[in-house]
Order: sequence, then C-alpha cells, then structure tokens
Amino acid sequence: GVEALASSEHMQTLESLDLSGNAIGVRGIRALARMPHLHTLKLSRARISNEELEALADAFDGRGIEHLELQYNDFDADAALALARAWNPSGMFLGLGYNTLDVGFADAFARTPLASGLSGLNVTSCGLGDDGLLALLRPDVLRGLETLDVEGNGMGTQATRALSSTPEASSLRRLDIANNPIGDDELDVLTSSPHLQGIRSVCLGRTSLSAVGRASLRRSAWWSFIDDASFWDE
Repeated sequence: GVEALASSEHMQTLESLDLSGNAIGVRGIRALARMPHLHTLKLSRARISNEELEALADAFDGRGIEHLELQYNDFDADAALALARAWNPSGMFLGLGYNTLDVGFADAFARTPLASGLSGLNVTSCGLGDDGLLALLRPDVLRGLETLDVEGNGMGTQATRALSSTPEASSLRRLDIANNPIGDDELDVLTSSPHLQGIRSVCLGRTSLSAVGRASLRRSAWWSFIDDASFWDE
C-alpha cells in the first residue's frame, strides 16, 4: 500500500507523486509526510475523508509542498478550513475543485494563512455562487496569485466587479471563468480593468457572451496581450 511505497528507499528522493484514484488512509498520509523531498502531491478522486485531510494538515504542516491537488474528494468545508489554518506555505498551488463548499467556507478560507500565500487556486464547480466568490476574492487572497480557476461557480456581476477593482489582482496570468453566467457587460468590466492587464491565458467557454460581445473582445486592447484563449466552441 501507500505506507510501503513511501518507505521504499527509491522513494526518498521523489519530488512529485500522483496517487489520484487510490485509497490512501490516515496511516498512508502520515507515511507520505516522511518523504523529505516531496513537493507535488496529487490526491484527486482518492476519497479523502475529513480524518485524512486533518492528518494531512498535521503530518505535513505545509512543509515543502508546492503543489497540492484535492479535487473530487469526500471531505467537507470544515476539514478544508482546518488544513488552511494549519498550513502557511508561500507560493503553493491548491486544487479544491469539485468539492462541495459554500459561502461560509469562502469567507473563512479567505482569512487563513494558507489563502494569503497561494500562487494558484482551483475551485472549479464548488457551488460557491456569486456571493461565495465575492467573499473569496479578497485582496489578501489575490495578492501574488498567478492562476485562478473559478469555472462553474455561478460567477456574476458582484464577483466580476470585485475582481476587476482589486489592485492585488495584477499578479494574475491565467484566468478560467468558463461555465459562468458572464455576459457582455461583465466581460467589459474585466477587460477594461487596469488591474487585469497581466493576464495571458483566459478560458471563456460556455459563458453568456453574445456574438457582438466576442467581436468587441477581439477588438479590445486587452485582447492583444492574450497568448492563449479558449471559447470551447471555436
């Protein structure tokens, strides 16, 4: 199992490990923490429970982890908050997509040490809604954030305006806002923001943009800075 794998002599120099889709267990989590050079840990679809996530928070304490993926798991918002309050790394990517979170989580998470030190955040399809994203996208969270994926969260006018009006968002380089009810007016707010001129990659699939809105986007000064753009249907 994971314990034997982590204890192997050959694993002691490993820097990246993908255990997605595998059962880990609390003892397995603790064994992983004994791998001294592990920087990237992918645990998506691993049915990570509250107990396992709490063990992850205790065992690693954020030490050395630069990239953590926890998409599609079984923990709740309280366990995710326990992790965020226990860890204080700098420049980490955190993937929480496809877990059921809420406005209360977003509000509390945005105040944690972990949230204020991230370089990337994925909350795809977490059910946050516009209010949840408004609570999440605070200056302390956006400061230093280079990658933001809020696909499929019901992002609307409030969150769009909050993101666009925050100077700390100037560090963003990749933005995924697909599968959200973002129309021409919301996109105009984003593209005209002086704080979002650093974005180089954007995903706009399945939004509410009209053909006129798309044409206007392509004529904008903002568009000239984009190296990679996806509408999914083009």
